[in-house]
Amino acid sequence: MMWVCVALVLSIAIPIFYNTNDFAYVNTIMAIARKAIICIFLFLLAEKNSDENPVEVYMLYFAYATALYVVGSIGFALLPGLKAAWSSLLQLDMATNNLFASYGYSVRFGWSGFS
Repeated sequence: MMWVCVALVLSIAIPIFYNTNDFAYVNTIMAIARKAIICIFLFLLAEKNSDENPVEVYMLYFAYATALYVVGSIGFALLPGLKAAWSSLLQLDMATNNLFASYGYSVRFGWSGFS
């Protein structure tokens, strides 16, 4: 986690030092930190709730979650009614709704909205 802190400080300090005002990397570093915290939490959860090897349990849960995500995304692509029902549950702005209608984004719809 130390490298994430260093990268975050550098992604803020370097644009200030060079006066570029380009802080795009801050979002990337924060996304990496968020994913790392989620993975650590899930590993600790697998370790606490299992008598088996926690690494194998974590990898098994990760594989199941990935398979569910892929199958769900394929289901959304093949069944337009399912996609319409799911998108009615999401709160989307007008620009995102316009992306739903475009051809290029027809298969990028998944469990988390746009994948």
